[in-house]
Amino acid sequence: MSKQVPFYITSGLPFEKQVIVTLPVGRDWWTNISQFEVLSQARDGVDQLAPLIVDLAQHMDVIFTAPNTVTIDLFMTGAQTRLVTKSGNYDIIISNPLPSDERAIKVLDGPVYRTSLVTSDTGIV
Repeated sequence: MSKQVPFYITSGLPFEKQVIVTLPVGRDWWTNISQFEVLSQARDGVDQLAPLIVDLAQHMDVIFTAPNTVTIDLFMTGAQTRLVTKSGNYDIIISNPLPSDERAIKVLDGPVYRTSLVTSDTGIV
């Protein structure tokens, strides 16, 4: 079961979040990074048919920090957060690669709250 965590993204400011996932001890699956993938998207609604706002997975680094611990670092620059045009919903999934998803875990999900700055990036409107 995933934990619901809101993301507060301000357009034009960097955004970062670290997620630590503890995998079961003694498993014989997902023992290295090549055996799974991390998927994450923010969408305009709560299902996969809602319009895509941003593919968050392209902004993630995933590493094993211990034999049973996967760390997911999400980082977006100010230029990248400016491409987030609206609020929505996201989730983060770890799954077997390819579309079969024989094993999958929803790690986090929740709302994305997008706000903007008063100051524009160029200073001139």
